Amino acid sequence: MLKLLGAIVGIITIFFLQSGGTAGAAVIYNNPWSNVNGECTFSCGGGQLAQKFTINNASVISSASFTEFHTGAAQPTSVNWEFLNANGVGGLPGTVAFGGTSLITSSTLVGSAFFGGGIPRQVYQENFAIAPTVSLASGDYYFALNVPIPDVLLSFGTENGGGALITPGGAWHLYNPASTSFAVGLYGEQVAAVPEPSTWAMMILGFAGVGFMAYRRKNKATFRLA
Repeated sequence: MLKLLGAIVGIITIFFLQSGGTAGAAVIYNNPWSNVNGECTFSCGGGQLAQKFTINNASVISSASFTEFHTGAAQPTSVNWEFLNANGVGGLPGTVAFGGTSLITSSTLVGSAFFGGGIPRQVYQENFAIAPTVSLASGDYYFALNVPIPDVLLSFGTENGGGALITPGGAWHLYNPASTSFAVGLYGEQVAAVPEPSTWAMMILGFAGVGFMAYRRKNKATFRLA
């Protein structure tokens, strides 16, 4: 009986430790760049560009990226970022959940494309850390960006829609055309769900019932042999 109870406790302990952990590093959201065009509002005049995304499981964001091409000589070295709840009018960006400024930690040449005027431009993925990390519950959000130098264009993404913008003194609105999205990525860990107390109670009762039935069967067998 003691061995059986020990096994039950061991199983419950292992399940608890696994349920309370994380699922490992993961791509939380990624919208690859397209060779259609880009938008400079997030570098021209102090505006912001944002991309809507959905999280199905609670996640911890530790790094991010955006894809850009620049028409000037300077390449961005830092970025201002915000996570906004999608609770604005009509599902637009609303309250700011988190925000910060990060240095670009690495820049990767991902290709080249012909944009406005038929001039070939090199396209870069700019990678940066989100520090401190940001914890987001499941739901809909926007990831907004601004870079402090001019002539940088945020590449359009391959998703259909979700792009929004704001200019100084203005209000958030969907990008026109509404099918536009922006090439950003979010990376970190998805947090596994922790069972509710009622679930734990039912599990413990179930294991205890199984243990009791096994104990009774063992006693009956011993009695018959005697």
